[in-house]
Amino acid sequence: MGLFSWFKKNESTKQKLEISDDSGFIGLINNDLYSGFVDEDWELEGILRRFTEQTNLGNCVIWSTGEPSFMNIHILDEPSQNEVFREVCSNIKVTNEKLWLVNYTDLTMVAQFESEKIPSNENSELEIPLENGAYRVTIRQKFNPENYNWKSSPNPCFEIIFSQLTKMETNYFDDVIWWQNDKR
Repeated sequence: MGLFSWFKKNESTKQKLEISDDSGFIGLINNDLYSGFVDEDWELEGILRRFTEQTNLGNCVIWSTGEPSFMNIHILDEPSQNEVFREVCSNIKVTNEKLWLVNYTDLTMVAQFESEKIPSNENSELEIPLENGAYRVTIRQKFNPENYNWKSSPNPCFEIIFSQLTKMETNYFDDVIWWQNDKR
C-alpha cells in the first residue's frame, strides 16, 4: 500500500516510528538499490563517502542527528507548524513500494559484510510504505544537538515529509547531510 493510500485509510496523517541511534546517524534506504558494502576493514572516511555517493544517486538519504539517542520520527504528508532547528531536502527513488528507516549499526554491518542486508532483524519493523516513483524528502530536525537532553527530547525528534516528483532529480551533496555541522 502506498503512502498516499495509507494516509487516506488511516485517521491520522502520520506514521510514527522509533529507532535507536547509538552513533548519531540515521537514514532512509531503498534496499533494492542501495550499494552499501565498502570493505571488511572499512574506515570512517570510506563509509562517509559511500553514504554521500548513495545519497547523491537517490538510493538513500543518510544524515547526522548530531546526538546519539533514541529517536522518535513522524512521517507526515505535510510539515507541522511546530518550530524546527534545521531542515534539509533530498530526493530518493522508491522501486519496491517501501523504504527502510535505518541506523548506523545497520549501515556499518552492510558496509563490512557483503552478505548483510537491510533491513536488519532489529529494525525489520521500520518499513515506510510508498508508491513506486521519485520523491522529494524533507527532513526536519526538532532539536538543537548542542542543547539535547534525552529526558526532555521533543516528540518527534524528526519529521519526514514525502512529496512525489514527476521525475527523479539529482542530489548534490558534498558530504553526509549535517555531518560537518555536527562534528565536535
